[in-house]
Amino acid sequence: MTMSVHTFELKTQLSSEETKAVRDALYTYAKGKKDMCYPQNNRLYFNRWCDEGVRFFLESSASVPGSTLHLVVTPAKVLGSNDAAALFVPSTESVNKIYIAIEEILSWLTIERYSYQMQLSRLDLCRNVGLQDQRYIDAYIRLLKKGSSATGWKVQSYPEGDERNAHSFRRISRYYQVTVYDKLYQIKREGYHTDYDGTRRILRVEVSILRPGIQEELSRCKANIDDRWPYQLLELAANGVSTMRRVLRRLVSDMPYYTLSAIREYLGTTDISNAKRKNLLDFLEKINRYDLLDKKRIKDKEKFKNGKKRLKQLKKLGINPVTIEARAGIPYLPSLEQLIAARL
Repeated sequence: MTMSVHTFELKTQLSSEETKAVRDALYTYAKGKKDMCYPQNNRLYFNRWCDEGVRFFLESSASVPGSTLHLVVTPAKVLGSNDAAALFVPSTESVNKIYIAIEEILSWLTIERYSYQMQLSRLDLCRNVGLQDQRYIDAYIRLLKKGSSATGWKVQSYPEGDERNAHSFRRISRYYQVTVYDKLYQIKREGYHTDYDGTRRILRVEVSILRPGIQEELSRCKANIDDRWPYQLLELAANGVSTMRRVLRRLVSDMPYYTLSAIREYLGTTDISNAKRKNLLDFLEKINRYDLLDKKRIKDKEKFKNGKKRLKQLKKLGINPVTIEARAGIPYLPSLEQLIAARL
């Protein structure tokens, strides 16, 4: 099953001469047009095609002459949708239409560049998951933040004090970026348009495949890493379901979540000893006092006696060590990977 896509990014390297020619063309077009073209840090942004679903910028580096031309493409918007909740399901026909749109943008430049010469540098695989109400959105974001301590992943967030942090979760590695957030909150905050009028809340789950991840995924599915970007996009989207589920399992546990009281009730139905039941409940109560389920801390014998053993026992029982807060009023939630699988 093909996975839906929100955004993808293309890039190509420009020489110093090409960079100058493009910059001159951008500034000439932007003359007298407010916010059409502006520098920010090491980038030069050009907004001519933003309303048509393509963000354009040049990125310079002190160590590399010239610049890199980036096109950040929102395919649903390129194809005419103005719904901020809409996602794009790639097909040969629709990707070809986007290919032609990119070709038209590049033909406007004063240098010779063609769509096929662009390199796919990022692909955002996405799934909109409808949830019953806001409690479920808030619970998932809290549980993900608490349980994401996998090696090789870094926290990314908004500045301290920004209320968007309470509505989103993001972790990044060299290969992938995982973002989970309250889509309707974002739409309302940013003033975006949506045709969605349902009563359920939308949890947006995004797995962005970065350039090293693209190479890894293409190799995994035995695709040609030298193919043009439309073929790579179609191949990656076709394998997107398994990619998303595998990446989510790398980052967070794929076991379901329970409240402590629900776990206590469940353990009472098993044939494990009273002593083992008590040890597991004491362990869960203790580790969930922390903001982050740090496996290194848990395996520290001075802080948690038999911590590694308890984690194995919980896994065998199918219990996520991160528990749902009792005040959420939700006794059970499937893992994020299970949630995605159930909606396919």
